[in-house]
Amino acid sequence: MFKILILIFSASSVWGSEIPSHNLDSLIHLALKNNPSILEAKEHWKSLMAQVPAAATWEDPQIGFERMNYQGGAGGNYWSVAQNVPFPGKLSQAAKMKRHEAMIAYQKYRAAELDIASQVAVEYYRIFWLRETSSILKKDSDLLRGIAQVAQASVASGRASSDEALSARAAFLKVKDAAMERENESLIEEESLNALLSRPAGTRWILARPEDPRPVEATPQELDQLAKEMSPDYALALHEIMHAKAMVALGRLGFLPDFQFSMTQEARPYVATMEDSAYGVNLSIPIWFWKQNSLLKAAKAHKKEAEASSQEAVNETLRQVHSELIEVNLRSALALSYKREIIPLAQSAFKITEKNYETGRANFSKLSDSVRALLDAELKYPEEVNLYGEHLAKLERAVGGSVPFSTKKGESNP
Repeated sequence: MFKILILIFSASSVWGSEIPSHNLDSLIHLALKNNPSILEAKEHWKSLMAQVPAAATWEDPQIGFERMNYQGGAGGNYWSVAQNVPFPGKLSQAAKMKRHEAMIAYQKYRAAELDIASQVAVEYYRIFWLRETSSILKKDSDLLRGIAQVAQASVASGRASSDEALSARAAFLKVKDAAMERENESLIEEESLNALLSRPAGTRWILARPEDPRPVEATPQELDQLAKEMSPDYALALHEIMHAKAMVALGRLGFLPDFQFSMTQEARPYVATMEDSAYGVNLSIPIWFWKQNSLLKAAKAHKKEAEASSQEAVNETLRQVHSELIEVNLRSALALSYKREIIPLAQSAFKITEKNYETGRANFSKLSDSVRALLDAELKYPEEVNLYGEHLAKLERAVGGSVPFSTKKGESNP
């Protein structure tokens, strides 16, 4: 009986390839296309980019007309044009600030894409873990049910005690309930995936089985360089500093006057040759210096804040890169160790104990221990794959994109 039941462990998983399925890349593509937070960040960036030309443009000119009437019926017409012109450099600095604001929004848009992609990856690997463990637990529950039946028969023949039969029955029910719990948890995680992909609640997904974990083939220093080139956090920090510098420059220019150029023309219809014109330049002089001083102090404080925030972002990115790289390679090695070594050993040990039990050379307690060891080994592989996927998602988020893997699938660092 046990020889037949053990074949259950070699049956295919629910993550089959006989029906169309989504892999991680296709899920991320759907999320980038449909997730509302990404669309919001993208449109905000476009909105700020559209405001850059306006920040560098003069104010609208003032055009006026007056009709003057005098005693005796005579009168005149007055036309005037005035244009306010800021001191040279003010508009360019204002436009530079707005441009860096737009670039900050763009980097936040890129960060939103990476955040959502990372969350999708975490959900994908978590659903794999829950579905795979549910499948394993269902198979193990069938195995334990067979053991419980054998134990009950052994009680009847006097080879086992009633306690052994009750223990076997309890183990079967416990594993059966755990399988049902994992299956329900996977349905809950699918709802989280639906939210990330902006799909209706209740949508069910057929997901491709992930490949065996592979270690990252890059040194921490190489990943640091990749992060400097690709991470939006680095670029965002840089634009924050440049925005603050433009704000300081604009604050200093606030002490300089603005100009107003004007022209006025008067025409008197009752005198055919009578026309008067006037031209002028006005200065707007900032004499309330405490206002400009306060704005400049605020700009300088913002610059220091941006520099500190930038360094904090760099430190956190480097920490994540180094710590997540260690976790990714560790989980890759553990997953492959369970798949290649520990699970086959546990299966062999179970087969030997099964034969010994059938011939009376092993008691029921040893048989139960071997079943539990096999179950623990079977469950550890998907658990390590899940942890590998979670840490890989965090690593790629910190780097700002894909990381280089070992070219050999399933290769593991010692």
